[in-house]
Order: sequence, then C-alpha cells, then structure tokens
Amino acid sequence: MKKSIFVLGRDDDRANLRLLAIIVAAAIFSKGVVLFRGFSIDDYSLGNGVDDKALSLFFSQGRYLMALIFGGLESLGVNAGDLFFPLGLLVLVLQSAFVVSVFRFVGVERLPAAGLVGALVVAHPYLAEILTFRLVLPSYCAALIFSIVALEALVRHPSTWRGRSVALLATLAMVFTYQVFLNYFAIAIAFALLLAFLSERDEGRPALFSRQIYWRVVDLIAVSLISGLLFLVATGLARYYGISGDVDRAKTISVAEFPERARQVYSSLANIYWTNEPVYSGWMKVLVAVVILFSIAIILWRIVLTARIKGAQKHAILSLFILVLFIPLSLGLIVAFRTWWPVPRVVAHVSMLLGLILLSADFCLKNFAHRGLKFAASVSRGVILVGFVFLSNQILVDQQRLNDWDRLMANRILSRLETLPNFNEIRYVSISGGAWAFPKKLRTIQGDLNVSSFYPEYSKVALLSEISGYELKNADASGVAKAEEYCKGRQTWPHADSLAIFGNLAIVCLKKVF
Repeated sequence: MKKSIFVLGRDDDRANLRLLAIIVAAAIFSKGVVLFRGFSIDDYSLGNGVDDKALSLFFSQGRYLMALIFGGLESLGVNAGDLFFPLGLLVLVLQSAFVVSVFRFVGVERLPAAGLVGALVVAHPYLAEILTFRLVLPSYCAALIFSIVALEALVRHPSTWRGRSVALLATLAMVFTYQVFLNYFAIAIAFALLLAFLSERDEGRPALFSRQIYWRVVDLIAVSLISGLLFLVATGLARYYGISGDVDRAKTISVAEFPERARQVYSSLANIYWTNEPVYSGWMKVLVAVVILFSIAIILWRIVLTARIKGAQKHAILSLFILVLFIPLSLGLIVAFRTWWPVPRVVAHVSMLLGLILLSADFCLKNFAHRGLKFAASVSRGVILVGFVFLSNQILVDQQRLNDWDRLMANRILSRLETLPNFNEIRYVSISGGAWAFPKKLRTIQGDLNVSSFYPEYSKVALLSEISGYELKNADASGVAKAEEYCKGRQTWPHADSLAIFGNLAIVCLKKVF
C-alpha cells in the first residue's frame, strides 16, 4: 500500500472534504433543530448566567476548562444557552469533522461506504441528547476541537515529537473540558489495531499500513494514559486541598462494588443493543442488531483466514480479544467510576462503535466482489440512516413540545398567583411536588432527557422566572419546610388551595409523581 495514503495531498483533501460534506448534510437533516431555541432542565436553572455554585460543580467534576469557558462568557455578558444558533451550526460541523478524523485515524476513510456509514454515525439518536442541553454547546464544541486536533496531529505527523506534543496538549485540554471523548479514543485505538492485525501481510511482517497504524495507536494510547493520569492526579489534589468539592462522578469504584457494577453493565448492554427504549426502540433496534451480528460474523471469518497464515496466529488471537473488548467499550469510562448514569449522551460513542464495526466488515470484504451482498448492506444501512434521522428529529422536537407544556403551565400558575393578595411582596417560591412527565407523555423520555422542568428542584422556580421576567428565587430550608407542611393533605394544582402566599414566600402544591 502506498505511503501517500497516510500523507494528505490535494486528492486526499478533496476526498476528505467530500466525505465531510456528506456527513455534515446528515448532521443537519438529523439534528438541525438544535439551531432553534430549546430548554433542558439545566438550561432553565442557568438561563440567566452561571453562578459560583455552578462553577464549583464544574471544578468538582474536573472540568476546569469548562468552568473557564463559562466564566469567560459570563464576563462578556453572554449567556451560554443563548448561543444556540451559531454554536448549533458549529457543533454540527465539528461533530461531522470528528467522525472524519476518527475514520482517518483508523484508516477507513477511503472505503466506498465511508460516507454512508459516517452519515449513520452522526445521525445516531444517542448523539441528540447532548444537543438538548444548549447550555453545554460552548464547552462541547471546545472538546470536539481539542479531540480533532489530537487525532489529526497523530495522523498528519506520525511518529514525530511534534505530533505527540500537540496531541498530548489537545487531549489534556479535552479531558479538563469534557472527558467523554476518551471513549471515542479507546474505540479508535481498538479498531485501528483490529484492522492492522487483519491487513495483508508481506512475508510474515506487517505491511506499511500496519506499521503506520501501530505507531499511531501507540502514540494515542500513551497520550490518553498520560492525560487520564494527570486528570486523576489533578482532581485528587483539588479534593485533598479543598479546592473543589467531593463528588462521586470523579471517583472510581472500589473492589467491593465490582459485583453490583457487573450487574449494571449487563443490564445497560441489553438496553443498548436489544431492549426497547424510548429514544431507540422497536424494529429499528432489531435491524441494527442483525446488521451488527452479520458484520461481526464477517470479521470473525477474516480472523479465521488470518489464523491460517504462517506466523499470523498471534494476530488472530489479538483480534478476537479486541472483539471481546467491544463489550466494555460500549459503556466506556463510566464502568470505572462511582456515579452510574448510562443515559444516551454518556454512551453516545456507541454510534462510532457501530459505524466502525460496519466499516471493518467492509474492510474484510474489500477483495470480495459480491454485488448482492453489497446491495443488501447498502439498503439496510440506508434504512437505518433514515430511521436515525427521524428518531433524532423526534427527540429534539419533543423537547420543544415539552417546553411549550412547561411554559404554559408555569404561566397559568403565575397568573393565579397574581390574583392573590400580597403578590408584589413575593421574593421566594417553594414548589412542593412535581411530575417528570405530563399526562400526555412524550415518546422520548429517558433518564433526564425531555423530563419536565417541574420535576427537578433546581429548575422549577427558574422556569417561573424565565417565562415571566420576575426575579424569583428558591426558598431556603425553612421556606421549603413551610411549603411541605402547608401542602400536606391539601389538594394539588389546579385546585384553589394549591397556592398560597406568606409574606415574601409563595407556595405551590403540585402532585408528587416519582
């Protein structure tokens, strides 16, 4: 294989731009709704700026650069959640560029199906959830940029200290912004090694393709391990010296927690690959499972052929080991950390895992000309792509529908409060109870995705302020206790007794739904 494959020239640039254009188009079709106003539960609570409490939370999670980004926007007088249009456009392009960079790192960007599979990856519904949090778009874009720079540095400057240094700095910046992209790096490493092991051999020695990939992988492993270690050291020291709070999200599990975590992993894997779930259910999941199993069967067939080559048995065994690694890679970093919250945005790297499984199967069949098989693969992938586009749109449109319901209910509550005596004295509000969904439930409620803002304590009063312009604050502990006492045994909203004003405290009694 020619060395020009690994060094970008004009033809490569044009090919990569065409690939990028295809994937960007899929991103716009599937997630273009992000360009419009939308509120998650976090967006309401921090809609008018980020306070010290929020910055402290970012620090406790080791997201120091995220805190810096929010602080910078705050000093500029800009709300992060209000930048949904420019950053929405940017995130669609960057997410697509990141897919291209991963494909380039693994060495599959030139396969004929790279465009279709890349479109499938970026359209995956799991990637839609993070976009419902308009507040995180600035830091998410930054983490994407850092991740792209790290991968491209190793691809464009292989086995050089320049490439390694740039990749290390970029990866460090990424882990101190949004660590989830380490999951993508792990997947890229696994598939790059898999294809290197399965690539053609020359007299028992790895071909040029394999040698390039090996060094690239070694560099990314080193960069990721160093960055991860420095992250753990930095967050540990910050907790030890009281610079940041102590949160489970930044702490690893103990040995005693292994059995419970194993059960959680099994349940989550079943949920990802087989069980119906709100954001990705029905026959679509069955079709994807069939396509994945068929692709893995092709990879196994290639492994068997590799094992028959003299001196290649070790590579065949390592390839099988990598296939087994796909199981923990499906969940990623959260397997090792104490907080267990495998919601779609946390395991969104499954989209890349799916895409690279498909392209790995194509790689194994690159010299196998069977039009019927290739046609069936293209049709099934096309159907999955259309399904992913529609599902992603449903998630984002459901958010807008939920926002309307929340805002209309908040408006009715405030309109009723305005009729009560002493309304102008209200400074604090305590809302007792609340449901995570309305009676007409949305299809895409999962975890904290598309959950009513009347459910979490921190978003209820913020919602009232957002829709009215009133300066309303959460009641303190005594106010909350007073509200709980008042609402005990009373009829809930919309009954007249569900609202009351005591001095500067307004009380709202909602039905409790858990």
